[in-house]
Amino acid sequence: MPDSTIRSGSIAFLGFGEAAHAFLDGWRTNSDFKARICAYDIKTDSPDSEVRTAKRADYAAAKVLGASTAAEAVTGADAVFSVVAADQAHEAAIAALPGLAKGALFFSTAIPARRRPRRALPKRSRPRVGAMSTWP
Repeated sequence: MPDSTIRSGSIAFLGFGEAAHAFLDGWRTNSDFKARICAYDIKTDSPDSEVRTAKRADYAAAKVLGASTAAEAVTGADAVFSVVAADQAHEAAIAALPGLAKGALFFSTAIPARRRPRRALPKRSRPRVGAMSTWP
C-alpha cells in the first residue's frame, strides 16, 4: 500500500503571488504537509520601499522563508515551482540556475514568449482521439 504521508523536504517558489498562494493553500489542507518553503519574488528588489516591505510581509504572513535572490531561494530545494509571468519565465530560470541542486525538479507554469512554433505532424502520425499512444 502506498504511503500517503507527505514527507519533509524543501520547496522553492520563483514568484510569490496568487498562483504560489494557491499551491500553498492546497498543500496545507493536508495536516501531514511539513515541507520547508522558500520564495523569491522580483518585488523583493523593487526600488519602492513600500513594495519591498509589503512583499516581505507577504512572506511572513504565508509562513515561508523570503529569499533575496532567485538562486538563494532554490538552494537546497528538492522541487522548484516557477510561477512568474510568461514574459519573465526564461529570466527567472536563468537567475535560479546558480542555486539549483543536481536532481532538483523544476516546474514552470509559464512558457517564454520566445518559444519556437510547433511543426505540424503528417496526418498518419497523429494519434487517434482516445487512443493510447506515444507522441514522437
